[in-house]
Amino acid sequence: MEKRLFAGLGIRPETLRTLTLFMLFALSVFCFLSPSCSAASASGSGEAMYLVTETELSQLELNLSELQTLSERQRSELESLKAQLRTSQESLMRARQESEKLRMQLQELKETMTEQKSSLENANRLLTEYAKEEKSRQERIERQRDAAYYIAGILAIACAIK
Repeated sequence: MEKRLFAGLGIRPETLRTLTLFMLFALSVFCFLSPSCSAASASGSGEAMYLVTETELSQLELNLSELQTLSERQRSELESLKAQLRTSQESLMRARQESEKLRMQLQELKETMTEQKSSLENANRLLTEYAKEEKSRQERIERQRDAAYYIAGILAIACAIK
């Protein structure tokens, strides 16, 4: 079959086989010595590979370490803030309950004050009525006493005349 394919080119099959083997060998050496080819063949993933200097690698490791430290610090602060939030929410709930309790006490005190005011106004009204009645009674007693003195005076004068 090879004879038929390459017969028109004038290449003998032995030469073609030798040429193919040489090309495979050259390609293998090139891939082995080339960083991109050897990395691609080593990883087998076809991803792009980059060369990094030792200084750059050290800087990347330092950056990673700093980011991990920062992440841990932020995680710790987050936990602390969550605890503070829970404490604040509990305090807020207690304050709301206390506020509701005080609001109810205030309402009860307002009702008591209204009742006491009503009772005081009623007592003042009754006291005013009693004072009027007492004044009226005192005036009646004074009139009766004055009338008795007049009658006694008239009787005394009448007895003295007789």
